Amino acid sequence: MSTKNRLFGGLGILALTLLVVFVLALMGRYEATKRSSREKEQRERFAALDKELGDAVEKLKRMPVLYKERSQPLDTLARSIVRSLSGARSLYGADCTLLFCSIAFDDDFDWEHTPLFLVKHGRNKELLGMESVDKLATRTQIENSKAFQEELNRARQDASSESGSTPSVDQELFRLNGEVHLAQTRLADYFKIVPPTEEQRLSERPDRNDWHLADTALSAGHDPTLAKKIKKAFRNIGKGWRARDQEKITSAVDEITAIVATMAPDLTLSESAIENELTYNKLKPFSLSSWFFVAAAALAVFGMAFRQKWLRYLAIVISIVGLSFVAWGFYMRIVLGFAIAITNLYESMVAVGALSVLMFLIVDLVRGTSWGMAFGGLAGFSVLQIVDLGSVKFDDGISGPMAVLANNIWI
Repeated sequence: MSTKNRLFGGLGILALTLLVVFVLALMGRYEATKRSSREKEQRERFAALDKELGDAVEKLKRMPVLYKERSQPLDTLARSIVRSLSGARSLYGADCTLLFCSIAFDDDFDWEHTPLFLVKHGRNKELLGMESVDKLATRTQIENSKAFQEELNRARQDASSESGSTPSVDQELFRLNGEVHLAQTRLADYFKIVPPTEEQRLSERPDRNDWHLADTALSAGHDPTLAKKIKKAFRNIGKGWRARDQEKITSAVDEITAIVATMAPDLTLSESAIENELTYNKLKPFSLSSWFFVAAAALAVFGMAFRQKWLRYLAIVISIVGLSFVAWGFYMRIVLGFAIAITNLYESMVAVGALSVLMFLIVDLVRGTSWGMAFGGLAGFSVLQIVDLGSVKFDDGISGPMAVLANNIWI
């Protein structure tokens, strides 16, 4: 092929790529504009709430709680719960801890009429009186829908009488019913801020490592003085939130942290551990690495089209940077979790995406080609984006190890 033909071919590929990116950007912008318009009222409310309580929320993010057998900052728990309820990484442009605490402590925020619960199946949307374009249902819609309750009762009877698997459309009914119950109880069961007693930890009970709610600290066997203090401090968080008193909230969180350190010094999260986890949550290394992979794939294609070696070398460097973020992400999950790199489907899929990039990169380095980076980069980008955005089934929480086939059914 002549130099002129290669030039035209490269320009054609570049033009086509830019056209696809432009169309996707327009589509994304259109959807974002429509969503922002529909959510304008909620976004303004949360923006105002953030101005009132932003500093206190930053403090609350660092408060240790137990979730999935692991002590972790409230920020991590809030992100998991918001995603579980709404199916989204963020909602209404608000911080997840702000949303979580608003559900838990606000009396006058009108959460009953705020869209929160993800509904994917068309039949269930009809039961709740939702528009087909709507994704989130309100608590009032679910609680007041007789059709929903009738279908829920029917699904329960079918589940008890049939030995086969429950259809996904019925599973969604069960999920929505459970999530509404959580909202009704103000997410109270998630605030496990009291560590187990020494006697509990030394026992052979299955719940020996479980933490407790502030209201049950005394019955759990903790020192009565400390139990009463932590109960009062937790209630002060709620009082401070409703009064929009940041100082009261901050003081209460500090008191809880000090009491927990007294109750169980070895279970107390260090400041460095908390900061590391907050950095991991904010950076989202696996999602970030996917954009490096797709950039490397584009550079590899352009390098082949224009016969420019520097583009190939740049693609190699960017691929290595993306893999470095994946390695750092796994390292942080090992350090923050249970010293095991892969414990669930989410981590397995991330490993598959990263390994595809690594193997194709090695092939290109050995053979002096660029096709591997193009295919591997696109494969890695696709897998990591699907895992990150495609479904709430890919739970990214750092949890305890489990049987491989229990959570990696694709194997």
